[in-house]
Order: sequence, then structure tokens, then C-alpha cells
Amino acid sequence: MDPQKYAKKLNVDPKKAERGLQKTRDYVLLIGAALYILSPLDLIPEAIFGVFGYIDDALVMLLAFMFYLSKYDYIKSWTKMFKS
Repeated sequence: MDPQKYAKKLNVDPKKAERGLQKTRDYVLLIGAALYILSPLDLIPEAIFGVFGYIDDALVMLLAFMFYLSKYDYIKSWTKMFKS
């Protein structure tokens, strides 16, 4: 949903609405990645492929980690810009 439309619908500040949507997306991604890793249902099942079955779990973990790392770098550069 577009943050501007979301803000108008709830009659709140658009920046607050955008931050709320970003937080929600972050939590959904984190919980979704954790559930996928812990779930017995996989794209490459460990029971059939053995050690190779962990590849999809590792990929999901890596993608979630890269997402949060890039977000951290963005925030770090953004705060550095305002400090100088």
C-alpha cells in the first residue's frame, strides 16, 4: 500500500505512516525467514538430499542478513550525513 494513501486513510503524518509500514515489512521479513528456516517444509528437503538440503535454508538466512545489513549501512550513512 502506498504510504501517502495509508496516511490519508488513517489521518496521520505521512512520514510516520511510512516508518510504520517499513517496520511492519521488517518484522514480516524477519518472522517469515525464521519460520522458513525452522519449518520442515523446504524447497530442497533435508530428508531426501541430506546436507545439500540446507542450501535453501542458508540462502534464506543470507538474504535476510544482507537485507538488514544494507539497511544498517543506509542508516549509518544517513546519520553520518547529519552529523557533519
